Amino acid sequence: MSISVETNSFMIFRVKNQNYAVELTKIREILTYKGVTEIPDSKDYILGVINLRGQATPIIDLRIRFKSKDDIKYNDKTVILAVKVKNDKSIGYIVDEIKGIESADIGQLVEASDGDTIDNRYIKGYIKKGEDMIILVDSEHILDVHEVSKLLSK
Repeated sequence: MSISVETNSFMIFRVKNQNYAVELTKIREILTYKGVTEIPDSKDYILGVINLRGQATPIIDLRIRFKSKDDIKYNDKTVILAVKVKNDKSIGYIVDEIKGIESADIGQLVEASDGDTIDNRYIKGYIKKGEDMIILVDSEHILDVHEVSKLLSK
């Protein structure tokens, strides 16, 4: 079984001490983190919404979603990756910093296996980069289908 990707270019970003990647075709834009409008009674990793080009865009802190035990601090490197999802809408993911854009050949992509540290529904696989492995995030599945529908209907 192989990993299905739309491109061989990936946005590399850092959450805690780990590098992650998302397909470049999924990125709508990168925004400076300036705060959010909170949503009452939402899950802890759903920080709130921002106005992105006239649409209320939900903002998810990936550090909280990926169960970081560290204190969550926002600084000048903290950004929001606005990622395209269904119906031409976006969801924003807060990350610690952008590392850059990388290309990867199909031979550098490794399928995720059972028993990985992060729940497999969050990842498509890994990108081999020398001795390092970059987690290829499945941006469509960081939230479950019901969460996405509920957030995007507001």
